[in-house]
Amino acid sequence: NEMYITGTGPTGIIIIQDIFGNHPSVYALCDTIASLGYTVIKPDMFKEEGAWPTSDFPPKDGFECAAWQEFYGRLGKWDDHNATIKAAADMFARLGIKSVGIMGMCFGAKAALKAQAAGIVTGPVVGVHPSFISAEDGDNAIAPVLLLPSIDENKDEMKAFEDAISKKPFAEKCSMVFFDDLRHGFLGARGHAPEASDYSNPTTANRAAVALKTAMDFFAANM
Repeated sequence: NEMYITGTGPTGIIIIQDIFGNHPSVYALCDTIASLGYTVIKPDMFKEEGAWPTSDFPPKDGFECAAWQEFYGRLGKWDDHNATIKAAADMFARLGIKSVGIMGMCFGAKAALKAQAAGIVTGPVVGVHPSFISAEDGDNAIAPVLLLPSIDENKDEMKAFEDAISKKPFAEKCSMVFFDDLRHGFLGARGHAPEASDYSNPTTANRAAVALKTAMDFFAANM
């Protein structure tokens, strides 16, 4: 499996990209996190099957088109995603790094939670503008979780997750911070890189930076 590895820190973070795959913004995010003292691994979640192009979102043929429906179906193949994430976790083991967390964006937040529930990554999870989240994800969590929803996330789904994880013995270490002034994707392909159009607004860029700091503070407190 192709992986992007950056940084030389004593603790590790796996980054799960959004639906747009290996976008320059995601590499920039990995490098930023690595500069804070972490070793970062970003596995390729889509490989030869391909991610969705930013140039065709929303899909020009609509969300009911065959191409989108096929792609959307692949997003939910959590066992396949677990295998890809396990390869990254195994790489950390070979590097001698035992403390590992995982950050996922969009569908990647769900993939991160699934990997934690399966014991592939036993450290904390950060889910940024998370998709596909359910109460079951909270029930199955085995370590602290931070969710950073945007204005576009379903608040009922977020509440169901929050209610479920509140019953965990580590509930006091979990948190959910809404960024209702940011749109879905603010740390992914449509956000993080300085040249991204979303960041042409300094207020947006500053708020996204606050979200990233919130995530990194959470990792620092729980790893």
